[in-house]
Amino acid sequence: MRKITLLWLVVVAFGLQSCATAPPSGGAAGGQATAPLTPVRTVGTERRAMQQAFAKIRASDFEGADEELQEVIGSKSFDLLEPQEQNSALYTAGMLAIELKDLKRAHALLVRSSNMPVADAEDWHGRLRAAFALDDMQDAVLSLTTIAQRWPETLQEVRDRAVFRVTSEARKLPRGEEHWLTLAEALYRAKWKLGNHGEPSALWHDLTLYYIDHKAWDRATEVAAHITSPQILIALRADKRFDRVVTANPLIADIDHAAALEIEALQAATANEPRSLETLNELAYALFKSNRYDEALKLSDDALGRIQAGGATAPPFDDVDDQLNWAMDSRARALYALGRWDEAIAQWVHAAELSEHGSDNVSQAINLGDLYCELDRPRDALRAVAVVMEVSSYGRMQLESVRHAATVEMKAATEAARALTYLREHQADAPGTYQWALVVANDEEGGAHLLISRLEDPKLRSDALLDVQGYTDPLAPPRAMEWRTRWATLIARPDVQAAIAKVGRVEHYNIGSPDS
Repeated sequence: MRKITLLWLVVVAFGLQSCATAPPSGGAAGGQATAPLTPVRTVGTERRAMQQAFAKIRASDFEGADEELQEVIGSKSFDLLEPQEQNSALYTAGMLAIELKDLKRAHALLVRSSNMPVADAEDWHGRLRAAFALDDMQDAVLSLTTIAQRWPETLQEVRDRAVFRVTSEARKLPRGEEHWLTLAEALYRAKWKLGNHGEPSALWHDLTLYYIDHKAWDRATEVAAHITSPQILIALRADKRFDRVVTANPLIADIDHAAALEIEALQAATANEPRSLETLNELAYALFKSNRYDEALKLSDDALGRIQAGGATAPPFDDVDDQLNWAMDSRARALYALGRWDEAIAQWVHAAELSEHGSDNVSQAINLGDLYCELDRPRDALRAVAVVMEVSSYGRMQLESVRHAATVEMKAATEAARALTYLREHQADAPGTYQWALVVANDEEGGAHLLISRLEDPKLRSDALLDVQGYTDPLAPPRAMEWRTRWATLIARPDVQAAIAKVGRVEHYNIGSPDS
């Protein structure tokens, strides 16, 4: 922690002043004994206490260090310290409180440290970390915006998924569109990249659309030119709203080339970040989406083999705990695409046994349930997701989707209706998931009505247009192929085709569909 080192130097430079008050000469009047005096805390006392706190930190005695700093910060003489000393004490105490899982106190301390004139990027990163952990998205948005505006060079210290979560939550706040725009523009001006190897194309898509809606054509054209993701480029091509602004993007006319460049960028990133399993997983997924299944499988096999060989004592990656389940997920997807469904099941079963970000693994259990449904093994599907407890609103939609498909196959009408009711009532959490449930239910009329309404809704249109494009997906089990045929029939309906033609277009691409 840099601030601890700096404050240590400050303490040494100032020297340590005595914390005791010298008794008057001659002792008490009349030679009578006096009650012991309560020690008076002075600036010197606080500096000595901070020195002791830092020594305890170096000895990993975080609770002891925390007690020392709490006394310093609560003392009347704290305000007499130099501003930089106060700031360092508040920051260090805040980070200690995070370490000790006292998140509310940590956040309060880091708000104080970051609001000081001498505050720097570390104060705001600490504040962001505490706010995010507390799910205080209003303060997380403020913190991330401040970092992007004042210290853009430090943005790479924030995990990509945290940035996306905060930007997404910004729109849900009071005056959310204003907060979201300020943050999105700050990230754009900061030239923020995904792990140093790619543009955040989904965010630039939304920012471009905002500018289009507000007739800021030059800004829209500029931002659209930075979109590189093949899937997001397809969204631009499919949606007529973007026709005026995409001509400056050199990749818009060649999605195959965009996919190849994405793979090349990820290959370079894995070479530059050889200990990042997350980057390697992203490369495996990009290979999978480009129908390079054998390469994706080999990449995942090699990574998992190295992890097994290294064991707990010599892991080949720094993020095995967070990313091992996704490496297994990548391998399972590749096996699925190659028609090796039993092996894919075995891999997802193993992956589902691992934790996900320190909690029960929801994602792989749901993926396993999906595959069981495709293989006409509904009871196995229900057993696979029975362990799923705590999920996000989006995750609950995926969970109910598996339950719905399984109970449809079992002809358990009451249970299927209950799951479908949940999906309908919460469709705003994942409209495409409810759309697919209607395909599984063989409700063509309901599915057509929903798709047309999504196409007519400006906020849902891009995803709806992405869903109706033609993709090159791998061979799937017979049940899944039946569902694909139903979906194609629904899209071909004259009323659906007319709704598509009003707002967009349909083309065929040599990459996998968004949900593959």
